[in-house]
Amino acid sequence: MIPCIAVFDIGKTNKKLLLFDEQYNVIHSLARQFDEITDEDGYPSENLEEVSAWVLSTWKQLEDDRHFDIKALNFTTYGASLVHLDGEGNTVGALYNYLKPFPEDLLRKFREDYGEEVQFCTETASPPLGMLNSGLQLYWLKYARKELFSKVRYSLHLPQYFSRLLGGRYCSEYTSVGCHTGLWDFNAGDYHRWVKNEGLDVLFPPLVTDPFNGAIPFRGGYIPLGTGLHDSSSALIPYRKQAGTSFMLLSTGTWGITLNPFAREPLNPELLLSDCLNFMSPGGETVRASRFFLGHYHDEMLKRLESVFHPAAIKIIGWDREEVEKWRNADLNGLGEDFEKWDMSYFKEFRHAYASLMRALVKKQSRAIRLAAGSEGQHDILYLDGGFSKNPLFIAMLKKEFPGLSIESLGFHEGTALGAAMHLGLF
Repeated sequence: MIPCIAVFDIGKTNKKLLLFDEQYNVIHSLARQFDEITDEDGYPSENLEEVSAWVLSTWKQLEDDRHFDIKALNFTTYGASLVHLDGEGNTVGALYNYLKPFPEDLLRKFREDYGEEVQFCTETASPPLGMLNSGLQLYWLKYARKELFSKVRYSLHLPQYFSRLLGGRYCSEYTSVGCHTGLWDFNAGDYHRWVKNEGLDVLFPPLVTDPFNGAIPFRGGYIPLGTGLHDSSSALIPYRKQAGTSFMLLSTGTWGITLNPFAREPLNPELLLSDCLNFMSPGGETVRASRFFLGHYHDEMLKRLESVFHPAAIKIIGWDREEVEKWRNADLNGLGEDFEKWDMSYFKEFRHAYASLMRALVKKQSRAIRLAAGSEGQHDILYLDGGFSKNPLFIAMLKKEFPGLSIESLGFHEGTALGAAMHLGLF
């Protein structure tokens, strides 16, 4: 049997199981997508019950498969998501969508009680994001869903929910607490006073820095179980282990998230209101981050392009060098960067439309990269990770935006899951 580490990588769109051998190569993988359901308000939400059942059944199948000698299991998931459990471990309410609108009247109450927006953002290093400030999801549950809230005994961040599902302890972990949740006071190094005043801190299990969350039965013995990590923070781990110089990482997927583990200057209100924020490493150290909804906008605009051009014409990753060179200098020619308002009749062919879209996306993503870079000095390298690291047009346009920066991909396959495997430190 091949010794390996198993990682469940639970993304917004794709749910995966990956096995990494002792050289951290992917030797086996499975992937699933699940249709969303709706919460009690009719808003789309993750089908947590179905995803949980898939995780459990997939793990059982792996236990029965004697081709692989599983040494440990870990998890990485998207952030800004809380699972609420009662005293018996049953889920309470839905896994609420972080894009669900936050009620204006409740936001006013929060501001009246705990200070204006700028103060809140500065202290928690979190831009004002409504439900994307996942701490406010719990605040909303307390005041807008009182009956449900009365049943909550534990609130777990999504990675720790899955670790618990497989038999781990109830725990909290820094990469999830620190990702624009509005929960953490970065100056005090503790939960923010509003969390304690509302009595919400008691719903979060103890914070841990140990990568392991106990051991679980497996094939007649026991194997270590990981605590789980927030996906963007997990993606940074392989680069921190291998990079020998100052760098930033652009991790791409639904979000384009730029991570700068070397930033030390504090965030000011202007940066925070521009969607620049702080994450935390597994050990609780601050990591500067900026976000742009890169993959979401890209995919939504592709749907528009598919309605205008024949789907067979839409080939993105397969662009050859000549085509990339032809379109890398595409200009918006007065279209503006607000691509959602473009008149598609302006474009005569798909490649012109797609190159223009990519130019607009790259310009917006570049601004986010500069926010993460800050003013503390020149970085040597910008690493690319995720789906857009395989898009030659995106890379060519990004290099044009940053001519003095070395833009590289280390070729880490499944970098988010790889970070979760490496974090266990077994190989």
